[in-house]
Order: sequence, then C-alpha cells, then structure tokens
Amino acid sequence: MTLIKAKYQYHRNESKRRDNNSFNFIINGNHIRVCKLFFKSTLDISDKPIRTVIDKRNEVGGMISVDLRGKHGKNPKVDAGIKEGIRKHINSIPRIESHYTSRSSREYIEGGKTLRDLHRDYVRDCKDKNLPYAKYIIYYQIFNHEFNISFFTPKKGQCGVCATYVNSSEENKEDLKDDYEIHLSEKELCRDEKKSDKKKEWPKLCCSLF
Repeated sequence: MTLIKAKYQYHRNESKRRDNNSFNFIINGNHIRVCKLFFKSTLDISDKPIRTVIDKRNEVGGMISVDLRGKHGKNPKVDAGIKEGIRKHINSIPRIESHYTSRSSREYIEGGKTLRDLHRDYVRDCKDKNLPYAKYIIYYQIFNHEFNISFFTPKKGQCGVCATYVNSSEENKEDLKDDYEIHLSEKELCRDEKKSDKKKEWPKLCCSLF
C-alpha cells in the first residue's frame, strides 16, 4: 500500500475524508498496481486490516510498528507438573513400531483413535485421580513436538505373530517370547537374503516375495 499525495486538494470544513492509497503486488521485483477489490480478494481480507495498517502508519510517522501479538507478557504459563503428566499419559498409550521398515523410528497407535480422543482419555484420567489437567492445545503441542507418533496404520504393518506378542499381557508374553525371538531372527535372515538377491545381476533372475 502506497500513500497517494495529490498536487492539489480541496477540503470542506470538518471534512473526514481519508487519504488515498494505491494497492500493489510485487511480481519479479516490479510493482503491479491493482484495484482495492482485487487486492482484498487476493489476500482474502476485509477493510478492517487495511484501516488498521493506515492508522498505525499515521501514528508512527510512516513506519509500521512491529507485531506485538503474544508479546504482552500476560500469557499464562503451564505448570511443569501438568506437562509431565501429559508426557506420562502419552507414553502409556500402547503403540507399535513399523514392522518391515527397519530404519523407521516412527511408532503407530492402533485402535482408530484421534488426538481428540486421547485428550479426552487424559482429562478423564486426571479427573478420576483428582489432578489438574491441560487444555487440548497444550496436549496437541507436546504430542506433535516431542513425540514421533502417527495415527495412520503403515502400509507395511505387523504380521500376526508380532501383533499377538505386542498386544498380549506381560504374563502371556513370557510364554510367547521364545517363538517371537525366533520369528524376529528369521525375519532378519529373510531381509538379508532379499538384499543379497537384489545385488545379483543374473540375466534371467526372477524374485518373488510372499
């Protein structure tokens, strides 16, 4: 937005007419002037932010002051104990690692729950224990910024042996542990054989995986 200064102006007494402004977009370093309606429609804004910019520009002598949103020092701070409670709740959620993606560190939550559902479970658990709890936005920020967890089932998920072992109780895991470790060993052997076959350059080699 650029202030237009006319060479000659005629004002009536007590006139409240505002200064004129041109509206421009910078394309490849060139200022392309457009009408106000096109300007607002492109940026999807109303007249209010335009008036705000003009008023602030007039207040400080042609310079727009810095954005002070969120810098007033009155933002409430979340207690460290509440944050730690959120982390404990997230860590308590059963999840599994991607089964066939050997280098992936992402974990997956089963059961078809959303982040809203997890927050409701967290709030319910805190109320049952008579503990303070945080709002959804705090739960959301900790979940997305501190954890590498996805709600989507990976394309290559777990097989029946792994799923049975992971979802079983601690007592049943002891009974399944030997078979599970043998299964993991065979999985690594199969992966190594697959890599070896892919490196071979036989003229008529066909590999099939089941």
